[in-house]
Amino acid sequence: MNIKRKKILITLTAIISIVIISSFLIIKSMVIRFNKSLDPVTLININWSANLPNTNEATVLSDKTGGFPSDGVKLTKLNYSKDHLDELNKSFNFSSFDSLALDRFNSLAKSIDDKKAINEITDLIINDNSTLRYKIIKKDSSYLLILISTKSSDTLSLYCLEDRI
Repeated sequence: MNIKRKKILITLTAIISIVIISSFLIIKSMVIRFNKSLDPVTLININWSANLPNTNEATVLSDKTGGFPSDGVKLTKLNYSKDHLDELNKSFNFSSFDSLALDRFNSLAKSIDDKKAINEITDLIINDNSTLRYKIIKKDSSYLLILISTKSSDTLSLYCLEDRI
């Protein structure tokens, strides 16, 4: 009798373990598929409780995120028309570029593969520092650094550097 109970207990434990692991893997794949189906602006708005306006010109330049909570570094470039400048300023209350923004940028720049994108931002920092604004949004130990260049042209370039831990 005792051996029968042990066999039944082992069988039930194995079945329950298989069901739990399978459920976790199915849920994980569904979340990953859902996140990949969303456009970059929607993902930033969801992940950071931001209020970025939609744009058709959103490009993920570097994505070093992975795992279930998508930890890692991600760089997204968004282009807006000048008409969005007031809306963006109201939503984010940008600050003039300073040493805090430079420190955050430097720590993230090391993790980004697209050196062309990094050079583009670096050129803005060096050459157009007076037109560069930033906003840092913190969530626990993670943060989002938003850089916006307000130099006179028809489009605004907005760079979102995410560091999720």
